[in-house]
Amino acid sequence: LQRYYYSAVTVENSNLVITARKLDDTNTKWQSWSSGSVHTQGLFYQTYGRWEARIQFPHITGAFGAFWMLGNSCVHEYAEDEQWTVTSEITWPQCGEIDVTETIPGSSNRAQSNIWSYSGTSLGGKASGTYDMTAYHVYAMEWTPEYIETYIDGNLIGRWTFSDYNASAVQ
Repeated sequence: LQRYYYSAVTVENSNLVITARKLDDTNTKWQSWSSGSVHTQGLFYQTYGRWEARIQFPHITGAFGAFWMLGNSCVHEYAEDEQWTVTSEITWPQCGEIDVTETIPGSSNRAQSNIWSYSGTSLGGKASGTYDMTAYHVYAMEWTPEYIETYIDGNLIGRWTFSDYNASAVQ
């Protein structure tokens, strides 16, 4: 129900802020919400390592806040003044996806991690314990040739070992 707009992403007091807004349906031929995301396609690419971010998610009905990654070859669409820029020909799920964390819509105390294969198949979601998702937490992912692990505040949430899957399906 949303499209990404450059103007929805700002930096305020050294914090990255992504703002969702209800759009006037008479002024857009696309979706009824604007939102934003940060993409490093063409700027940075890394297969293994550690990623972490200190994030505060809103508790708003329908909001689906997330810290996730797509394959470097995936389509990204951006808009400003209804002018769309498409950055690739490959769409999800063929580009793969790793969800470091996603809030569970309608919940202010649960999050989940997931890995999606190139075929669009979930390799198994892992739900967190109870957390106040509206408070700041540190979300992290460790990716090695053997496994991917996700964390909230240093607590292990999910672990996927590549011996359990076709490793080429989750790269």
